[in-house]
Amino acid sequence: MFNAPPYATLNAGQRLLHRAARDLKPVLQQSLKNLGLQHFLDQFCELNRSSFAPYHNAYHSFFVTLAVNQGAIYYGLDDESSRVLHLAALFHDVNHSGGQFIDEVNIAQALNVVDALTGMEAHERQQVKQLIAATLRPSPLQAKWELLESILRDADLMQAYELNDDVTTALYAGLHLEIELTLSKSMTVSQFADLSRDWMDSNVVWDSDWAKQKALKSDWAALKNRLDRLLCARSDTRTPY
Repeated sequence: MFNAPPYATLNAGQRLLHRAARDLKPVLQQSLKNLGLQHFLDQFCELNRSSFAPYHNAYHSFFVTLAVNQGAIYYGLDDESSRVLHLAALFHDVNHSGGQFIDEVNIAQALNVVDALTGMEAHERQQVKQLIAATLRPSPLQAKWELLESILRDADLMQAYELNDDVTTALYAGLHLEIELTLSKSMTVSQFADLSRDWMDSNVVWDSDWAKQKALKSDWAALKNRLDRLLCARSDTRTPY
């Protein structure tokens, strides 16, 4: 798993994302408190060793959890469904390797943490684990997703809706680093921008009506152009930061 470095050794992008996660935490606490889940945020902060990972960090987990809250409201989910959906979102990337291992290993790490959580009913734990397993990408061919799985899978891709340019740049610089680790090769910023553009064009297929409506209202094409602009604004070097 990704081993959290001392704060003093973090680069500028990681420090920015750490502050963004800290700022987002009170909003997330209230959202979880409404469902009686606030104690799980304490467990997340205690158990998660990837809070400072380049991309799959605490900020990403918090962002995705708040995104599924929007999906839950859109569909009018009952409390039980909302609980497992929020828990799966919060823990879906816990102890992520930060690019050191493939997605199957990262998901296994998350499932191990879910097994260690306290205060969760057995049936609830099983549902949470099933939802986390559905975040595997690329997904199995011809996969048919249930509603909660679709909401979580879509929320996991909604980082492009981040409005702060600096945070977006730091996130995708972190993703650049993680992909280099996964592929065991260096990429220039231009190469990473090309890879990101191709991936968004070919792999971002929304599973839920909620996400499809959000993409229409938010002008997904414009968001892709914005991301491309931010990526290309960085100097064409190997190091993203």
